[in-house]
Amino acid sequence: MNLDEVNHLLELSRIKIGEEEKKKLAAELGQILQYVEKLKEVNVSATEPMNGGTNLENICRADKVKQESPDYSGYLKKAAPKIEDGYFKIPPIF
Repeated sequence: MNLDEVNHLLELSRIKIGEEEKKKLAAELGQILQYVEKLKEVNVSATEPMNGGTNLENICRADKVKQESPDYSGYLKKAAPKIEDGYFKIPPIF
């Protein structure tokens, strides 16, 4: 990867770095791109594509309602300082 390409990437990402860092980044990105090109040479035609990380299934139990929970809304509304149209009225935050 050359410095013009690195400068273009830095401009797109709005990052400012020194000239020495640019040279180091160009070399490192070049090595990464060379490695990706090497990976493209690997024959994967017999490999089955994956659509996830594993073939595991969800082992969590299904949610079941054990009992109806009591309705506390009336109790809470009685304890609230102000109620307006059935909703809690609170002071503004700002």
